[in-house]
This record gives sequence, structure tokens and C-alpha cells, in this order.
Amino acid sequence: MDRLRTPFFLVALVAMALVVCVELGEHLIVGGFDAGGALTGQAAAAGLQVPAGGQVERPAGLGIPYLALVDAAALFTVALMAAGLVVPQRLRGRLQGIVTLVFAFLLLLTAIGLLVLAVAKLILMVTLLLAFPFGTIAYLIGFGFFPAVPRR
Repeated sequence: MDRLRTPFFLVALVAMALVVCVELGEHLIVGGFDAGGALTGQAAAAGLQVPAGGQVERPAGLGIPYLALVDAAALFTVALMAAGLVVPQRLRGRLQGIVTLVFAFLLLLTAIGLLVLAVAKLILMVTLLLAFPFGTIAYLIGFGFFPAVPRR
């Protein structure tokens, strides 16, 4: 009975790996942190306002790339279960603890580093916004423009 479930399990494993890859490469799919001409055409087709410079930049969101940390932990867990299909039980039991410790340590270091970067960016944005008048101008130039639905 377990052999009947194996192909579905492998499809789920591949799907989870694709999810992590899409989340990590999301800025490449959307067009990077400056989508430029591609996003300008999409904005005009959708009836969105384009800033005076003619460029539409993707808002600097961090949610989707950072979500890859959560999904990477789930993918690692499923990969450990998939290791039972090919690795003998004695060897798997001995290596699972070590591999999990190393993965958890690397995931924790990555999460702390990304947290520091996100807080630094937030502090920069808030201090620029509150540093009237020149900081506010710099904030609006750097972070103030994004596609908006026109009011009718």
C-alpha cells in the first residue's frame, strides 16, 4: 500500500521545491527591484497612473522572499522523509540529527541576518520620512512612488 503513495509523495516534494525556488527568484520573475519598461507597459494596460519620470518601480517588499525561510523548513522536513526511500534506516537514523542541527543553525543565521537587514531598511525609511524637509524629499524620491489605481 505504501508503494502506491510514493509517486504522489515525490510530486509533492517537487512541488514544494518549486515553491521555494519561485519565492527565492520572485524578484527575477517580476523584473528585479526596478521593473522599468515591462512594468510601465503593464501599468498603462491596467489603467494605473505612471509617475512623471515614466518609470514604474516595484515596491520594495520583503514578504515573499522571506517566506522562503518558512517553506525551506517544510521542504527540509519532507526531504528527510523522502530520504527514507533511498537511504537505509540505520544510516538515516544516525545522520538525521547531525543534518538537522546543521540545517537549523544555517536557517537561524540566515533568519537573523535577514531580520537585521529588514530592521535597518525600516529604520532608514522612518528616519528619512521624519527628517523634515530634506530627508522627507529623499524618502519620497527613493520609496514614495508605486503603481496606484486612479480615482474616478
